[in-house]
Amino acid sequence: MILKPIFALAQIALLAQATEPSFSDIGVDEIQESATATVEGCNYFPSFKSAKVSKLQVLAWYREKAKLSDLPGAGVCLDKDFVCFVDCALVWAEANTESGKRWFLVQMARNPMHSEHRVQQMWHVYMVLDGDDGICHFAAPPKFRDIQKSISNFRFKSKPGWVRYASHINEVLWREHIGGPTPAL
Repeated sequence: MILKPIFALAQIALLAQATEPSFSDIGVDEIQESATATVEGCNYFPSFKSAKVSKLQVLAWYREKAKLSDLPGAGVCLDKDFVCFVDCALVWAEANTESGKRWFLVQMARNPMHSEHRVQQMWHVYMVLDGDDGICHFAAPPKFRDIQKSISNFRFKSKPGWVRYASHINEVLWREHIGGPTPAL
């Protein structure tokens, strides 16, 4: 009977849609809200405490997954088959501060599935103890070389053990705010 294979193909298509989000359904509003709060409530740079965001754009995002046991340096995992999912986004912002106009790059992240704590499932500034603090500021609009020098959590290439299975760079916004050619994700 031909209906079973067609039904199976429809199920596969639905599963693919569920695991590969488009730019519009990754939670752009939540990313923008959290990034705005990060810049405006910025305790990282005391002279920017009165920052008021005038423009903010999500430039790029990606989704990666890794089996914990496949990650270098992971050691012994309690559950060797546990898969970790991570969404990352790069946000560009322009803000007025006590020190004048400043530009910010905010690295955002979330663990959309299998996260113990609900707060990890929401978009938040991406900070790690052995990396940068997730937010960088500039006296002039940043260019790609500034991004390459300043951020370490948002990666244009996957680290060993990680598989990137969905990504997007908004090429129009990238050219408008960063300039130059759009890098590959």
